[in-house]
Amino acid sequence: MRISIVTPVLNAARYITDNLRSVHELQDGAFEIEHIVIDGGSTDGTVEAVTAFKQTHSSRIVLLQEKDRNMYDAINRGLAIISGDIWACLNADDEYEPHVFARIIQEFVNNSGLDATYGFLERVSSDGKHLCTYYSPKITLSYFVRRGLCVGMTQPTTFLRRSIIAKVGLFNTDYDYASDYDYLIRVLRSCKVLRIPVIVTKFREHPGSSSVRPIAKQRQTSESLAISRSYIEKYNISPHPKFLEDGRNFIAQVRPGNLRYLSLKTLQYIKEFATTTW
Repeated sequence: MRISIVTPVLNAARYITDNLRSVHELQDGAFEIEHIVIDGGSTDGTVEAVTAFKQTHSSRIVLLQEKDRNMYDAINRGLAIISGDIWACLNADDEYEPHVFARIIQEFVNNSGLDATYGFLERVSSDGKHLCTYYSPKITLSYFVRRGLCVGMTQPTTFLRRSIIAKVGLFNTDYDYASDYDYLIRVLRSCKVLRIPVIVTKFREHPGSSSVRPIAKQRQTSESLAISRSYIEKYNISPHPKFLEDGRNFIAQVRPGNLRYLSLKTLQYIKEFATTTW
């Protein structure tokens, strides 16, 4: 079995080697790895770092250098040439948990009807220090759509069979920041999805990431809410209050090492509750 990893990148020289190491040095098992790296015009040494890594490793790494419309356009170009049975997208500044590929492959081998998996996400600082772990709950399509963002199933931890591309399609490049949310809604609607209760990915928070930059966060929120509204209407989903489901999700995060996360989420929940019209 072969896993294909698709990584869009633009000026990520500081992090790309750790990304590559997590894919090609820290995984083991009876499977092959293919890594498609799509560079959109980096000028900071990213291409040189990928090239240097390729020269010292026997792994299959394909480097494409071409301009793209946005990150999702780059991912689609990568998906057009993957050859793996299973695929996933890994942002250039993120890393996979060591040895996690073997667990994911095991689930797909043991369940021929399985289309996709997702797991837990560890948030780390720019220098790789632990911030919190998001313990993804089991979710329903209804809650995922109504929530208005990727709560529960997260794109960095999701692995999918290549065959679902024919069923679900590619990423919608009309969105610059939230097409992964749109894509996962379509996956949940059409596919058999399994949560794996292990940490899959280290998600890096740093000043340059779209999850941190204020303007990017605003655009992501705006796009996500528009996507949510469109699917509520399309799938005839009742937009009833989600506080109980949010509460269960919050309780699932009560684990050692998550005090920072819990503090931030508590303040966010109180603010949302206070501004709700009853």
